[in-house]
Amino acid sequence: MRRLARPGGLHVKLVAGIAVLAFVVLGLIGIVLPIIPGLLFLALAALIAARHVPAVDARLRRHHAIGRHMHRVDRFFGLDLLDQLRVAGLVTVKTTLDGLDRASRWLSRHISGSRQR
Repeated sequence: MRRLARPGGLHVKLVAGIAVLAFVVLGLIGIVLPIIPGLLFLALAALIAARHVPAVDARLRRHHAIGRHMHRVDRFFGLDLLDQLRVAGLVTVKTTLDGLDRASRWLSRHISGSRQR
């Protein structure tokens, strides 16, 4: 499979390193605080690290659950910036709607449960 060229330059690697560190911190906080999606931030940290560290990329590609989805990551990074922003926006909207749907089902279940008592 053809892999995309890795972004170069010290400034790019520095920004990526700061982003990975920030996402790991947010992810760890999110594991403790349920309001923050911890696993999402940890996944973003892993994907950014994989983009800049070949050993992380190879490890993710060998993983039984993640490896089969890494081609999508390659395709995403192959898009131009405007298309990446569109995809990210659509994924954000879908995730938000799914979360609201799940929260409303949970809330209706608990409201109906408290009425029966």
